[in-house]
Amino acid sequence: EVDLKRKILDDLRHLESVVAHKITEIEADLEKLTRNK
Repeated sequence: EVDLKRKILDDLRHLESVVAHKITEIEADLEKLTRNK
């Protein structure tokens, strides 16, 4: 059970970093779009 909890926490941390990375990417893309107008 402890292993499962640890795995879930690791998965959440991983998701968090993936999402943060995606947000940065999307913000950069939006920046490009707004500059092109």
